[in-house]
Amino acid sequence: MPWEIDGVAGRGERPPLVQTKTARRLLIAGPARCLFDDLAGLRALGDGPDETMAIKYACLGIPWAIEHIASLHGDLLPHFKALTQHLAGRPNPVTTHSALPSDPADAVWDLEQQRGTSSLFALQVAIAMGYRRILLAGVPLDSSGKFHSPPGALRDLERYGDLPREDVQIWRAAAGRWSDRVRSLSGRTAEWFGRPTAEWWAG
Repeated sequence: MPWEIDGVAGRGERPPLVQTKTARRLLIAGPARCLFDDLAGLRALGDGPDETMAIKYACLGIPWAIEHIASLHGDLLPHFKALTQHLAGRPNPVTTHSALPSDPADAVWDLEQQRGTSSLFALQVAIAMGYRRILLAGVPLDSSGKFHSPPGALRDLERYGDLPREDVQIWRAAAGRWSDRVRSLSGRTAEWFGRPTAEWWAG
């Protein structure tokens, strides 16, 4: 049975986590090279996030316990989850999110819109879960590379070319739809959604 919530549409049964986080603030952390600079920028906003969702390898760069890991590469999620719990030094509860029923994930989101990178998938999941404020860190969508890449390594957008035009259009449409709830700390996503202020984060 198709479902839709706040502009996020999916196929099959409505996931149990829909609209379960309506009073909370979420940090979505991507694996870009600017991740640590973006995390440092959180201090200017006052309070930290209520929960954190890491995108793929970003789970290795967050210096606090995280609650969620999201990826369109769902086969890697059990490894990310195990590494995250190892780094935390305890079996802290982490929910993994993927797009395919065949993936070994805790939550499956069969969304109608699957283009636009794992970061857009994570954003759609966060919107559907109902977070009132969502902040992107380490998601510049540029050619700056990954935080775990060695200096001089070929960067994603250098290897594959710029973001496909359709992906850019999807991201811009997302900004037009959710810019009241979403901000970013860096790159193109900061241009599209705007940068956060302490007042916005507290709202």
